Amino acid sequence: MTSSEMIDEFIMFEIKSMLAYSTLNINEIANSVNFSEANHLTRFFKQHSNITPKEYRNNYQNGSYII
Repeated sequence: MTSSEMIDEFIMFEIKSMLAYSTLNINEIANSVNFSEANHLTRFFKQHSNITPKEYRNNYQNGSYII
């Protein structure tokens, strides 16, 4: 695993945790993990998980999630 992949994995863990355990919106989460815009976070998240952050949060809330 490259250092870049490790960083991406850590960022994904942080985003997933915030989506699952907080009420922060996507803009607030993007600011928290230093994305310049929410759509950049959404693109990054979808690229690494094949679903959007909103879909992930909905799946978590409905009990069908993987962190």
